[in-house]
Amino acid sequence: MKNDVLCIGMKKALKDIGVLGLICFCASLIAYGQKHNNFWYFGNQQAIDFSNGQVISVSNSQMQSIESSSSYSNPETGELLLYTNGQAIWNAQHDTMPNGGGIWGHQSATQGSIICPLPGSKNLLYVFHIDKNGFAQLYNGSLNYSVVDLNLDDGLGDVIPTQKNIELMSNSTEKVSIIKHTDGCGFWVLAHKDGTNEFHAHHLTDKGFSETIVSAVGTVHEDTASTSTVGEMSVSLNGDKIALVVHKQQLIEIFDFNAENGTVSAPIKLQGEEYDYGIEFSPNGQLLYVSNFGKNGSLRQYNLTLKTSSEIEASAIKLKENEEDELRYGGLALGPDSVLYVKRSTYELFPDSLGAILSPDSLGIQCNFVPNYIYVPLNHGAHAYGPELNFSNLMGNNALPLQSNCNFTPVKHSELKKPTPSAPLSKPTEEMNENTVLLKSTPD
Repeated sequence: MKNDVLCIGMKKALKDIGVLGLICFCASLIAYGQKHNNFWYFGNQQAIDFSNGQVISVSNSQMQSIESSSSYSNPETGELLLYTNGQAIWNAQHDTMPNGGGIWGHQSATQGSIICPLPGSKNLLYVFHIDKNGFAQLYNGSLNYSVVDLNLDDGLGDVIPTQKNIELMSNSTEKVSIIKHTDGCGFWVLAHKDGTNEFHAHHLTDKGFSETIVSAVGTVHEDTASTSTVGEMSVSLNGDKIALVVHKQQLIEIFDFNAENGTVSAPIKLQGEEYDYGIEFSPNGQLLYVSNFGKNGSLRQYNLTLKTSSEIEASAIKLKENEEDELRYGGLALGPDSVLYVKRSTYELFPDSLGAILSPDSLGIQCNFVPNYIYVPLNHGAHAYGPELNFSNLMGNNALPLQSNCNFTPVKHSELKKPTPSAPLSKPTEEMNENTVLLKSTPD
């Protein structure tokens, strides 16, 4: 049940405490489901904290990353638990976990890491990490995962040796998202396979991985250029829409997602711009934002309430164009405060501030884009190479909590079901039925 429905349903019961009490009660319900996103760690030792009701910068990060980063906080208390750049995992005391090094990922993969809990478990976390596909790949551009047990290392957590660097999908693009299953008892780990038009939806349950649903739909992501895999994929808050940037091919695509059976369908294709990178839905799902990190970088808004792709494409409004030398607009991320944050960067200067769209549900300039919204200092001396383009890749703000009536069964580390590799498919074409589920694989 959605938080807004819960709030409306409680209105009669709370009428005696007045409007202010109702607002406070609703806010507490929303906050409960969003505390897993209380902290964002990203870039060169940058971090922000939402735990006190307003965003502030914090300076305790030990991580360096160009793009890949993910953080996870206790869903009930909001306390930081861990963060990663896809190559190492740090605990809440900002130390690398004893077995947290040597993670098969790459800090320069667009959405190179993301974290979610094993359904029904308070101590087991799945950390997904993607190797950068293309010129800098280390492990064949695969989507892998490692499982952290928070009970290890005196409660600070550590990677389980037998559950480390397990391949979930080979030849992945740099896109991965996590969507709550319709039954509220599990998650879909959604990724896109390079050189194909295949979306792979991996079903994570309380026992580990079960089925994998493969949908061949939309544009083939060409694997002939090292930048073909670059660009973000976003999920609407209610989990029924996904959107992504096909970077090298200068395309934006929007799809329906069925969170009950894991299928992707109904593609809408928009012409993008060279160097498009970030993408994010508004909280109400009616608007789409796209960023561009080229020298003439821009931030654009599209109206998704229109009926045809040509109408949506024509609705594009540039909220901001490059006004500073080499200014680039990178990752986009919706905060637990419903503000849409914008990562900005250059190759020469690294801005110590984040942009923000304060009213992302509002059309046009009424959405109120503020280029320098919050000061977030970074460690210039720790800079590796290239612009810091992205934020933490996070589960949606409404991905937790799961349902309380799921009958979860505790499992041992050794009992966690691992994925079964998918059989190779014939070369996909865009003429294939866009609703076709090509493969349904289950673990042994």
